[in-house]
Amino acid sequence: MATRVVAKDVNFLPQAVLLERDKKRRLTQRLKTAVVAGLLAGIAFSLPLYVEARERYQLELLTARYRELEKGRPYREELVAKEKQYFREKAVVEKLKKENISVVAIIDAIYDALPPGLWVTDIEVEAGRAVRLKCEATSTLAAARFMAGLDSLGLFDRIETNEVPLGSGVAQVEFYLSLKAGGGSSPRN
Repeated sequence: MATRVVAKDVNFLPQAVLLERDKKRRLTQRLKTAVVAGLLAGIAFSLPLYVEARERYQLELLTARYRELEKGRPYREELVAKEKQYFREKAVVEKLKKENISVVAIIDAIYDALPPGLWVTDIEVEAGRAVRLKCEATSTLAAARFMAGLDSLGLFDRIETNEVPLGSGVAQVEFYLSLKAGGGSSPRN
């Protein structure tokens, strides 16, 4: 069996020196431990303060950015409202394109239906609803032919007119033409 040699037995230094060295080593070890514990305690104490300060700074930056963006809010809301209005109006235009023939086609058809002795002096188009015509007719026959020509076009639900004077000469005649797709109503109803 091997004998165990104690370091104390091999060391030739006096016991007092060995004890002093051991005491210094323990004191140094305790100081190192205290410093590490102090650092850990300092970090544990200051870390929440640092995180709070950093988060407070971030919050101030975000608040400043929010205030800056808040100035543009009315413009953004106006833009969104205009965008919605644009899409609504675009949908109406698309619907009218699908359901109605163009105004130019209506005017061309009315022109083709004009008989001799009748002239259009004014035209108003209510988009997708109706057409109002003010005409001058030389006779009731010209007005009747015009109504028959308009009816044969197949574009209108109703063709209404005011009373046509039976005298000779040029008379004012008004026509109200309700478009089939629009289903407008006569102002005289």
